[in-house]
Amino acid sequence: ICLHIMLKQLAYLFILVTFFSPPFSAQQPILKNFSTKNGLPSNEVYSLYQDKKGYIWICTDAGLVKYNGNYFKKFSSANGLPDNTVFEVKEDKYGKIWYRSFLGKIGYILNDSVFTISANKKIEEYVKDGIISSFAIDQNDVLYLGKKNSENISFLKISPPYSENNVNEVWKNNSFKNGIDLVCIGENDFVFSDKRGSGKYNNYRFNIYDKYHHLLFADKLEIPEDVLFTRISRNKENIYLIANKLLKKFGLTNKSIIHKTFSDQVISAVPVDSNIILVGERNKGVEFYNNNFNALLFDNLLDGLTFTSAIKDYQNGYWVSSLESGVFYMPSQKINYYTTGNAANERISQLSVNNDSCLFVGSNSGRLLLGTIQRTGKMVLQEIYSDQKNQLGIIGTIFKLDYRTVILSCELGCIGLDLESKKIKKISMKNNPLLIFKKIINYKDCLLCITQRDIYALPKTDYTKPRLIFQSKYRLTSIVYDSINNKIFLGGLRGLYCYNFKEKVVAKDSILNCRVQDLKLAGGKLFIATNAEGLIIKSESGYDTINEKKGLISNICKSITIDKNEIWVSTNSGISKVVYHKKGSFEINNIELSSFTGATSVSQISLLNNKAFFFSGDKLYSFDTKINHEDAKFFISSLKINNKEYGIKPFLILEHNQSNIKVQYEALFYDCNTAIHYRYKMNKDNSVWDYTNETYVNFPYLSPGTYDFIVEAENKEGHWIPADNVITFKIEKPFWQKVWFIIIVALLFGLLITLVLWYFYRRILKQELHKNSLKMLMYDLENKAVKAQMNPHFIFNSLSSIQEFILSDDNENAYRYLSRFSKLIRKLLESNTKESITLEAEIDILKGYIEIEALRFQNAFNYQLNVNEKLNVLEIPIPHMLIQPFVENAIWHGLLHKNSDKNLELTFDLLNENCLICIVEDNGVGRSFKPGNLTENLKKESLAIEFINQRLNLYSKIKKLKYGFEIIDKTDSNGFGTGTIVKIKIPILNK
Repeated sequence: ICLHIMLKQLAYLFILVTFFSPPFSAQQPILKNFSTKNGLPSNEVYSLYQDKKGYIWICTDAGLVKYNGNYFKKFSSANGLPDNTVFEVKEDKYGKIWYRSFLGKIGYILNDSVFTISANKKIEEYVKDGIISSFAIDQNDVLYLGKKNSENISFLKISPPYSENNVNEVWKNNSFKNGIDLVCIGENDFVFSDKRGSGKYNNYRFNIYDKYHHLLFADKLEIPEDVLFTRISRNKENIYLIANKLLKKFGLTNKSIIHKTFSDQVISAVPVDSNIILVGERNKGVEFYNNNFNALLFDNLLDGLTFTSAIKDYQNGYWVSSLESGVFYMPSQKINYYTTGNAANERISQLSVNNDSCLFVGSNSGRLLLGTIQRTGKMVLQEIYSDQKNQLGIIGTIFKLDYRTVILSCELGCIGLDLESKKIKKISMKNNPLLIFKKIINYKDCLLCITQRDIYALPKTDYTKPRLIFQSKYRLTSIVYDSINNKIFLGGLRGLYCYNFKEKVVAKDSILNCRVQDLKLAGGKLFIATNAEGLIIKSESGYDTINEKKGLISNICKSITIDKNEIWVSTNSGISKVVYHKKGSFEINNIELSSFTGATSVSQISLLNNKAFFFSGDKLYSFDTKINHEDAKFFISSLKINNKEYGIKPFLILEHNQSNIKVQYEALFYDCNTAIHYRYKMNKDNSVWDYTNETYVNFPYLSPGTYDFIVEAENKEGHWIPADNVITFKIEKPFWQKVWFIIIVALLFGLLITLVLWYFYRRILKQELHKNSLKMLMYDLENKAVKAQMNPHFIFNSLSSIQEFILSDDNENAYRYLSRFSKLIRKLLESNTKESITLEAEIDILKGYIEIEALRFQNAFNYQLNVNEKLNVLEIPIPHMLIQPFVENAIWHGLLHKNSDKNLELTFDLLNENCLICIVEDNGVGRSFKPGNLTENLKKESLAIEFINQRLNLYSKIKKLKYGFEIIDKTDSNGFGTGTIVKIKIPILNK
């Protein structure tokens, strides 16, 4: 981007917009040049067009270009154009960009794809030796074409779908040899066709028709040249005809004709305003004429170039094309530039608001100007005082004392100026720059003024006699009076001070230690502009700091201007407008310094009639503080899902696997001097924005849910502009996360659980039935075992023994025997009522039984019970009556048949946590000894042992463990029996 022309020419170009230049002022816009250096495919440009979306289309001899303010998108024969030379483009109601190429081909571009129409073959036949002169599309999508340099006048009418069968030749005219027919299409469009003869064209006819082919104008042209260059342009009210050096305007509403003949060939004539037409002669740039061609308003612009086309964009910026140097762009004059109109080296030094419509402007030459805003919004600068005697020098401070008096503190002295009489009163100050009043404020009945280190008081009744009231150790920069709390605050190089007027004491603020540049009071708060810490707000609740980290454009602040709740902060990098609500709550809009052409710094802002003013160098800058952004062209341009292009719709429903989303957006802010900043968020209620300089954002893995994609762009003034469209898309959950699937799965799972429970229920029921059957079998075996064990012989023999003791009058043994027998019977009966018995009870029963048998056989044998001390006999449950048959066998069949040394030993120990082992050992005659009279008893004992074996097998099945017994026969060296050992593995129940 470069400045292309001199300052004088720029001034004239601005008048294209305003055509009004008040005294002592000149507004100086900037021209941006787009050429092959910036990416344009060619510097030879034929026409310009802005579509409804806001894109700028540039027609060149090397292709068609779409520009969005950031980059050029090129269309050429490489990506579908029939040829690279494109003369003009137009847009239909569907957003198709129709083009007309050098070879007479017609087509359109839609969604950045190039299309041609099948009617082009018929168009070639129609044109023959001529060329396509123009084309237009009406509201019914009918395409009209005109031709030039042809043998006859006629037009083509092509209806959708633009095939060869839809081509018709219309409005054919053979009535004259040389001439042009023009047909108006719509309010701003047209087509024309011309016919050429031979010889000099002194009888050239020009007819204008409406869209129904009713004649509106019939005119004759007298053109002496042999070669005729024809070009036509139109606005709503007029048609402009170029014929070599001749320019004619035909008024469609007032039926008037105006013409002008130029010295050179006219290449283009473009109306850009109802009062101004731009005319381009070959190699003479742009000339500005009024609408009647009778006044050349300004000198020509772009001298040496050939002007071809011009448009005014939606931001009121102007685009001008040339045949040699590409395109030139002039931004809209939202920012105005004024100069004092005096010497070239005069600079503005101070501003101060006078009233609602004007402000004072001071200069470095001692001049005081009054700038007045007119109804048109422009400012007129008028000199009200000139320092002709060089008594003042640079004006540093302007203070309005009353409606007619203003105090000027200058480099060489101070004066009071009467605005009506222009008389001055000198203020008694030494000619010393250190004594210049830097700030002046009202304080009760006097004025308080600060110099670099001192405070002076000026009585309002006689302001010419200042009185020194305080001398400071440190340099001072600003002063403000808090009338509510009756405090005077001073700003200095080392912080903030509070001055006590009566005691003449300055107290330094203990917290603020940085350099203070300016102070302002508003709403009970003290606003402090610092040189390094940004903007600081002091209130009763403490300090609040707004700096670069919080959005301020720079921490180096220079001055503050307050308008209601808007705080305008000028900095070294530009301007920040802060809307302050309370501590930690504020909004910031920034305007970069680069937005103001030629500005090297920003002085204190002066606000006047919804405009902000500041100065830099010799220029006075102004811009609107209230800007309408509703017409901003900012939109979401592309949506890709899983790298596939999707149409942009307000609401989209996507599958769960369509979670890779890329959104592209474009802000067509052509007046931005720097890269456009964007911010976006994915939910309306989300207060957190993501910031970027990219024109797209990619979300690679979005989880299912509903999203609102909102994007905003920051314009030149620092305002955030929302995009025209917001995309809401809902990513569906996968089917396995949807309610219907979850319900089905829940039902299936419930059914499965039911089946599993039913299976286990049946299994458990079967097991329980099996267990019950085992238990029933166990009970049956136990009953049989009891019956087999405590046989009638034992009971009869026991009772006989008791009877024998009674008859022999051995009452003691009878009593002992009877007592033990009754206890044993009671324990047996009690154990039979239970499913299990403790080891202690079992041992008691065995002991009772052995004692009775020993007593009955008159202690013929000895017995011993061994119990492991680690066994908790009180808590170990076992089946009852598993050991007694083996003890009985040992006594009756082993020990009683031995003559002497009869011993019986029972040992109890823990085999594992589920099993006890009981060892019954005797030293009797063994199982091989079988007296004949005991055969029947042996059968009964064998049956009892078989019952025990079955019981133990049942327990093995129930507990899935190995239970049982083992009988070991002891023998001597000759093979005779010496006793028996029985090892019984007894289950521990309930474990």
